[in-house]
Amino acid sequence: MFVEDELQERGVRVVGPAATVADALQLLQGAEADGGLDAAILDLNLAGESGMLVADALMRAEIPFMIMTGYDHSLRLGLHAGAPCLRKPFAAQELLQALAALMDKVQAS
Repeated sequence: MFVEDELQERGVRVVGPAATVADALQLLQGAEADGGLDAAILDLNLAGESGMLVADALMRAEIPFMIMTGYDHSLRLGLHAGAPCLRKPFAAQELLQALAALMDKVQAS
């Protein structure tokens, strides 16, 4: 996968990917038991299911995350409107810049 490959090439430990909401929630639960996650990148469309349930779980666990989506700008994110959003398609450099900005924000808080 493009995202996973780009991150691993730069030394980022990747947990996943998750193809479905159930898979994502299971990965999140396993990661929490194993020391947690520094951040997450969430696609809003997981095998036709809304990733918002995963976003809710990440928020409850206080795990910073960014959203990647091919949906248009009228997307309503509700409680997650403040989450950084990377619009598909995107280049590797855009992914890396968005993740770096997310991590900078986490470290600053």
